[in-house]
Amino acid sequence: MLRKTRWLLAVAVTATSLTALPGGSATAGPSGIGRTGTPAASVDGKTHTVTLLTGDVVTVRSTGSGCPHATVRPADENAAISQTCGPDGHLHVVPARVAAQIGSVLDPDLFDVSTLIADGYDDDNATDLPLIVQPATASARVAALGDVLSLPSIGAVAGRVPKKSPATAKLATNSLLAGAKKVWLDRKVRATALTGGGEHTDLDRNLGQIAASDAWKAGYTGKGVRVAVLDTGADFTHPDLIGRVADRADFTAEGGDAVDHNGHGTHVASTVAGTGAAAHGQRRGVAPDAQLVIGKVLDDHGSGEDSGIIAGMEWAATRADVINMSLGGSDPDDGNDPLSLAVDGLSRSTGALFVIAAGNSGGAISSPGSAASALTVGAVDRDDKLAEFSSRGPLVTSNVAKPELVAPGVDIVAARAAGTNLQDPIDEHYEAISGTSMASPHVAGAAALLAQRHPDWTGAQLKAALVGAADPLRGIDPYAVGAGRLNAARALGGPTSNQPVVNLGTFAYPQSGTGETELSWAGESTAVLDLDVAIVNHDGQPVPRGAASLSTDRVTLRRGTSAGTTLRVNRAALAARPGFYLATVTARTAGRKLVSTTPVSFYVEQPSYDLTIRTRPMPGLTDGAESWVNLMVVNLTDPTIYYGGASGAPGETFTLRVPAAGTRCSAPPSPTTSTTTCWRRRSSGRPTWTCAASAR
Repeated sequence: MLRKTRWLLAVAVTATSLTALPGGSATAGPSGIGRTGTPAASVDGKTHTVTLLTGDVVTVRSTGSGCPHATVRPADENAAISQTCGPDGHLHVVPARVAAQIGSVLDPDLFDVSTLIADGYDDDNATDLPLIVQPATASARVAALGDVLSLPSIGAVAGRVPKKSPATAKLATNSLLAGAKKVWLDRKVRATALTGGGEHTDLDRNLGQIAASDAWKAGYTGKGVRVAVLDTGADFTHPDLIGRVADRADFTAEGGDAVDHNGHGTHVASTVAGTGAAAHGQRRGVAPDAQLVIGKVLDDHGSGEDSGIIAGMEWAATRADVINMSLGGSDPDDGNDPLSLAVDGLSRSTGALFVIAAGNSGGAISSPGSAASALTVGAVDRDDKLAEFSSRGPLVTSNVAKPELVAPGVDIVAARAAGTNLQDPIDEHYEAISGTSMASPHVAGAAALLAQRHPDWTGAQLKAALVGAADPLRGIDPYAVGAGRLNAARALGGPTSNQPVVNLGTFAYPQSGTGETELSWAGESTAVLDLDVAIVNHDGQPVPRGAASLSTDRVTLRRGTSAGTTLRVNRAALAARPGFYLATVTARTAGRKLVSTTPVSFYVEQPSYDLTIRTRPMPGLTDGAESWVNLMVVNLTDPTIYYGGASGAPGETFTLRVPAAGTRCSAPPSPTTSTTTCWRRRSSGRPTWTCAASAR
């Protein structure tokens, strides 16, 4: 599939020196220009004070739209502070003394003031800052955190640093930098449900949409399989859940009995394995005979911290075959955050399958659905139309295709927790809710059916088979629906795919050579499969002839064996057509009956080159003053498209990969920022942009 973007590069290079006056405060506008003054008074009541991990105190006043206004009181008298507002409108405040560690050691979210306020970590709502820390060595102790929660799945601990004083925070930061390999903000994660309000769709109709009844007729109802639901807990007195819960635990900050006072977890749990008892068996879950393991990781408001969720994941992975997580963060993610790393680590060590909602932003996928090993699920309505809210790929940074498949997630009727009124009540026992939260448990239930059929299979095998068995959806961006809509019955009989969505990565410019991947299928009886390959762009037009081919278009499977083919992609044939592609390999029987669908994704980089930016130290700095360079690369046509950035000391050289078309360099006009001079030269026939920045 092909997406076209008009590329126009803006490179902003800012060299800043800022000395705070004793007893005063330092402020910086979006361009990073320093000045002194006092915090501005709020005119609309939206003023927040945030103490950073470094002890620097930021006072933020909302401007109603766009970037907020902020003033900074540095922890050190001669501290340099950078303030920037990114394309997403988030305010970042970075002390120069830790700028070099941000990204490599320190989580950028620790200095994202907008995120800190949104998660309730401003000074009015929190007296300490929650962190997740990977120690530098296995034996290292993170003294700055005090009492900690161990998170062995990612080799980390979680704890809190008090905001008692700037001096306390400074000591804590020094301790962390000396003994930590990675320090993350313990982010808030929320349930991924939306309002109902549409046509009520009984769960039974959804079951027909995914062919669950066909699986039941074949004798597969999830019996003997455990599915963990990590959510807001469950109403253990609900008729549909009585007798279905094998274990429970509460991992929220308040602790407790794992009872659901929100309603989200009960709805999700009954979609997986509800008996339908309150509706005379008419509103059963996908796997009505499966046992549930309930972990309450989200509080009664539907939110929880990363550390508590990871603890719940570690607990559940030792007790269940399949783990449903209908929750996620709010920001796009590439799968390198603590939650995603925990999903990948636990998937490898326990063999459990994590089924995770894609999210409801309608944009890029967030954590933990960004985890590579997760079976990430988007949402469609009753007519297999993509839900507008369903988050979609590719993942930021990595360009990986997600979600792997979609399932019904619009106006889903399932169990209603006692005393709750979450969305759209139907009666005392049921309500309608929409969201990828509702789609994910359909897939978790289908995984339970397949696990009953193959009790020795790993989560990776369950994932591959379910993705391969999906019903393809035509006319919809495959980066939004993956292999297609869930078909719970197809994977139970006949040949199964040995791989889910395959990601070949980025074909860097200039494209040459061949990209290859091995595809295979496992047989349960003798069968001949005809394999067809097709690559189309978003408008349904074929790519150049010869761009993709199979080493063989027919494989013979016999019971208990695997056979396959090699998909080859000619990179050079795609050089003139950059963008996101997805090759769909279909396996069919001799009678042309569809057996399996395997999407293979890759990104063809447009003509791009290395942008080298050489900076020079600013002259005339006083002894002890700090200075540094901030670099941000954005698309001038659409500033929300962010290509990356870097920071460091003046005198350093930075290299970034940038598109060639319409490229230019610029610096913010300011007497305290650097002058940026750019020129183009050719080396071995390849143009290279070089920018030299120096103080005016």
